[in-house]
Amino acid sequence: MIRKFILITAVLLASATAKAQQPKVEMDSIPADSLVALLSDIEQEMAKMEQTNHRKGFWPWLRDYFRQGNKNNDKKAFNYRLILGPHYSSTEGFGIGICGTGVYSWDRSDKELPLSNVITFGDFTTKGLVRVGIRGTNFLPGKRFKWEYVLDGCTFPTDFYGMGFPYGDQDVMKTEFRRNRFIFENYFLFRLANNLYFGPHISYDWLGAAKVELPKADDVDAVFGEGGVNLPVETHIEQGILEDGTTMEQPVKYYDTFNGQPRKTGALSLGATLTYDSRDFTLNAHRGMYLQLDQTVSPACFSNMGFFASTEATFDIYRKVWKGAILAYDLHGQFIWGDQPYWSFMSELGNPKRMRGYYEGRYRDRHLVETQIELRQNLWRRWGMVVWGGCGEVFDKKFSKSNLLPTFGIGARWEFIKNVNIRLDYGFTKINGKMGGGVIFSMNESF
Repeated sequence: MIRKFILITAVLLASATAKAQQPKVEMDSIPADSLVALLSDIEQEMAKMEQTNHRKGFWPWLRDYFRQGNKNNDKKAFNYRLILGPHYSSTEGFGIGICGTGVYSWDRSDKELPLSNVITFGDFTTKGLVRVGIRGTNFLPGKRFKWEYVLDGCTFPTDFYGMGFPYGDQDVMKTEFRRNRFIFENYFLFRLANNLYFGPHISYDWLGAAKVELPKADDVDAVFGEGGVNLPVETHIEQGILEDGTTMEQPVKYYDTFNGQPRKTGALSLGATLTYDSRDFTLNAHRGMYLQLDQTVSPACFSNMGFFASTEATFDIYRKVWKGAILAYDLHGQFIWGDQPYWSFMSELGNPKRMRGYYEGRYRDRHLVETQIELRQNLWRRWGMVVWGGCGEVFDKKFSKSNLLPTFGIGARWEFIKNVNIRLDYGFTKINGKMGGGVIFSMNESF
């Protein structure tokens, strides 16, 4: 059953790639024999795995599965591994996740062609998160095209602190709701020169807030002062208990941290991407440089919001510094232009990749700048560790050094399959002058 599912997925991805290339001339299309050879090799590999599982018992097979996972095997056309295990983060709580990483090549005869990858993931946590998705990066034969895709859906009880740094810095602004989100992204890039790609992309992002619990106005005013918060007020009629134990209805005021904006938003965005990528392996680079510029436009007719545009830039560089050590640097910025962006499309600080340890999306505003540097050291066989440090800030119009937030931490690594790591990180944070932190367990390097 699993073998049929993987084969069907591979056929669909191959068909989508072929269709995406129809406007190109004949000489730039993917050779048919490359697709056939790849799918044939995957079929043979799945058949071998089934035969091996029948011959071995479960425990010997499981032992060999982990023991041999990081060994080079050039005979495998499609090296796919699954891992099921516990994880924890301050945002999501304890959970059980299943994550699979597959690496393969569209042309195995071309040793200079970077390996492509596909990542499938699912997650279930004690805080009620349910998430499934798939994403991948494909380097097509001759390096003429690069195709990337993301399909991600989740539902999750989350906290929201409003828009702007001052609100994100205060616990009293916490708004609880269930976040339901669906994301689709597709990039098809053409090679302009060696490692340089340019092309269009399309994305759709839908987000809805359900079961919203707003902060009480009295609690917020106690921190910001009377009139210190410029937000709409909602009045709810609730049951109150008097001193004698009797109940009566009374009005209770709440601040609308969504600032009167719709709580269900969706937008279709069109854009262009320029990428320079000389990394030796996208999931765990040891050398090379990565530069990506994204410009997207979301016309008002494609969403329930006004017009807005997004400019996003990423710069990563990797260098070997001594035996078993890699120094990696990351700089990232996102800038939102146009009409007042809705709460769901603002730049957000904090996630498993950058500003690790901060609650995801606690700080959000129009613009975001963040940077980090990380030292990755192999210790023994498949084990390694990392240390990192950096900073980041969200802002509306003017960048302020006083609002810079620090990020630093330490992490452990275990090589699951060749050059693909499982990581356990602890990131330290500073919120309203108080030190804290968060744990992240995931697969693949953060950047």
